[in-house]
Amino acid sequence: MVITAKFTDHLGDVVDITIEEENKLTEKRKISFLDFRAILETSSHVEDVVRIGALPQGYVDGSCSRSDQSTYRVFIEVPAQVRAMQYYDKNIMVPYPTLLFVLIVNSGRLIESFCYAVAEQKVSGKSLLYHYPYGNVYQTGKICWGNNFIGRIQDIKSSERVIELFFGSETNNDLWASCDEQKYPTQEVFLEEMKEQEVFPENCLARCTEYATVQEIFYKYL
Repeated sequence: MVITAKFTDHLGDVVDITIEEENKLTEKRKISFLDFRAILETSSHVEDVVRIGALPQGYVDGSCSRSDQSTYRVFIEVPAQVRAMQYYDKNIMVPYPTLLFVLIVNSGRLIESFCYAVAEQKVSGKSLLYHYPYGNVYQTGKICWGNNFIGRIQDIKSSERVIELFFGSETNNDLWASCDEQKYPTQEVFLEEMKEQEVFPENCLARCTEYATVQEIFYKYL
C-alpha cells in the first residue's frame, strides 16, 4: 500500500490523502492538518521522511527532492506594497501589486523563474493571473536576470535571497508592455504616475494569456 499526502496553503488547513492498494485500487480522502500530524506522530512505520527545513517568507506551495534539498520547486507570495525601485540611475518609490514568484531549482542552480501579479491581497488557487507591470519580465512571466549573478541556492529557505535580488536589481525598459499605450506610451511616463500612487491601480494590470489562474500554474509546475 502506498499513501501520498499533499498539503498546500492555498487550500487552507486541509491535507489531500491518496491511498493506492496493491490491486491498484485508489482511494482519495481529505483530512485536517491536525489529524494528519496526529497520524504521523502515532505511526511506528513512517518511512522515507524528508526534512524540508525552514520555509521562505510568503511560502504558498512547493515540492522538493527526497535526496537533495537544493532541488525543489516553490511558489512564493510577496504582498502588495510601496517599495524602492532602481530605474536606470534613479531611485524611486512605486507601488507593487501582490506578486507570485515561481522558482525552479535543480542541484542548487536556478533553472527557471517566473513572476506574476494578482489583484487580490492574498493569493489563492482561484486568483486570476496578470502580467508583472514593470520591466525585465517577459509576457510569459519569465524573469530576465540580465547580468545578475545568482549563485548556488542551498535550500528552499534561500529562495528569499533570489527575490531580494529581483527587487534590488536595476529596472530598465526591456520587455515592458503598456496597459494603455495612449495614456502610457513609455514606462517612464507610467512610472511618473505610479510614483503618486499609494496602491497599485488594478486597472493598470493586464491579464495573462498563457494561464488564466494560479491553479493552472500549480498544475504545470508541481
